[in-house]
Amino acid sequence: MNKKVLSLFIAAITTLTSFNAVMAETSYTDVAETAPYAEAVEYCRENGLMLGTSGTEFSPDVNTSRAMLVTILHRYENSPEVSDTISFSDVEDGSWYYDAVCWAADTGIIEGYDAEHFGPLDTLTKEQILSVLWRIDGEEQISNTVLPYSDTQSISSYAVNAINWAYTNEIIDAESDTLKPQSAVTRSDMAVILYRYCVGRWS
Repeated sequence: MNKKVLSLFIAAITTLTSFNAVMAETSYTDVAETAPYAEAVEYCRENGLMLGTSGTEFSPDVNTSRAMLVTILHRYENSPEVSDTISFSDVEDGSWYYDAVCWAADTGIIEGYDAEHFGPLDTLTKEQILSVLWRIDGEEQISNTVLPYSDTQSISSYAVNAINWAYTNEIIDAESDTLKPQSAVTRSDMAVILYRYCVGRWS
């Protein structure tokens, strides 16, 4: 995966809140100017990275899902054909996310929890989205990183490299006492992650 895929990803990352989001023409009524994510939300709005859930609302507290993420990535790769070889019992053939899950599993962008479970409708977690960005960005290996968080023991083994990368590149907050790697990624969280990635890497 490369930055071409990433650019497509961030341009579409939240068009699937309910698959009917629309562009806001003005600032969102549910995002206070003093909110810690306000600048990130406005940046994403101005640059067309994230869409509102209505013409005036952003719905900052709405969670994202694993199925939503893989569907976005699959569609913006022009929906490549996939083999029907997945063994996930919780991914029903014919579901709106079936092909996307097949593709994600084939490419290794997002793996299942195990051979039988993908958890398509499970809420996307912080360590999961950071792992996706890390894979797309080239899977840079960063060693000897000392994370300042008190809950680093909560980081899943698969996400350690991704979180080291995200911390080194200031994509995650270095001033927070906790990381909460398995916390849900809300739309405001997503805006902040994209804002920090884009401003830090492309500015």
